[in-house]
Amino acid sequence: MKNLTLPLDVDAPDFGVLPALVVPCAQDSIPNFNQKLYRLYYVLGEQILANVDGRKRKLVSGDLIALAPDELIIFEHEVDLLSVAFHYHFFCIHIRKDEFFCDGIVFNRPKHSPVCNVPDTTRELIENSFNEIRQSLSKPSPLTNSRALSALHTLLLQAAEFMLQEKNSGETKDISVRKSDLTKRFENILEIHFHLRHDVEFYTDALNVTQATLNRRLKKELGKTTSTLIQERVAIEARRKLSSGQTSIKEVAFMLGFGDQLYFSRFFKKHFGVSPSEYFQ
Repeated sequence: MKNLTLPLDVDAPDFGVLPALVVPCAQDSIPNFNQKLYRLYYVLGEQILANVDGRKRKLVSGDLIALAPDELIIFEHEVDLLSVAFHYHFFCIHIRKDEFFCDGIVFNRPKHSPVCNVPDTTRELIENSFNEIRQSLSKPSPLTNSRALSALHTLLLQAAEFMLQEKNSGETKDISVRKSDLTKRFENILEIHFHLRHDVEFYTDALNVTQATLNRRLKKELGKTTSTLIQERVAIEARRKLSSGQTSIKEVAFMLGFGDQLYFSRFFKKHFGVSPSEYFQ
């Protein structure tokens, strides 16, 4: 099925593909998404064999696969799935800054799997979100872009909830809880200064709160400590900059405030399991 283009960003016309619905499709008609895009796949068929970012996996009905730029998926036979791909300009970090944490839950996961299985009771919600994106773009109107973005945003929040539940072995975390002003202020300051400031004291001083107070609030609302959020934000940015292939490891280390490349490599390996050179090789 032909990919549909959502012209939201004139600066990135090559990445303007937002949704593609493929149900079912043969091997030669699997959506040929650019690997620089974010991609979500939702399995409808009983079993699919695929190589997911270097690991052979058996995917089953209800599996949701979330791939960040430069992560690779290769299907070994015909598939029955729903899929959507979008440029980072469309991501919720840019749509709503106070929800940029979705990026670290659904995509750019330092430590958990890109695959989760959606519970039977909520699979209809996921399918409806995919279909809403497709239907929004198949009937152009003055509200087309807004409707498609709204459906994408809903889909990302649903995916984040499932990923959190999978990561925490069934523990439910309500990611839709309204954030406090302190948490929002922290996120905004982090987004501005994370490149060079990795110390917790900088953020507590900027917010005029104690480390214990900030940790308690962030742990309650985001499920992570101040230090963890800072480090994961830096790790995600490191991966983004290196994935372009246009910036060396040494340059990225300097841009992100690391005194030497060796320390940066150790930091990267801590979050992604391998050194930067091994990861992108």
